Amino acid sequence: MTTVQTSSLILWRLQIALLALIYLKLLGLTASQIVSCAILLCICAIFDASIREGFVPLIWKSTEVIAVPKIPPHVPSKQT
Repeated sequence: MTTVQTSSLILWRLQIALLALIYLKLLGLTASQIVSCAILLCICAIFDASIREGFVPLIWKSTEVIAVPKIPPHVPSKQT
């Protein structure tokens, strides 16, 4: 894919994203919801590019597992 093709593809995707954001605003979503959608679109574009190029950054392969207790933590009761 040439640089011109890549640039036109990026511009096309930006136009689609902008139209999607305008549509979301017309649906009555709040600013924070629209920003969340915009961030999601960016993350999806990065992930799609990673799959398309066949390259996954090493940081994406690292994990940190945190155990989530099944019961809520102990909260001391108020003494009156």
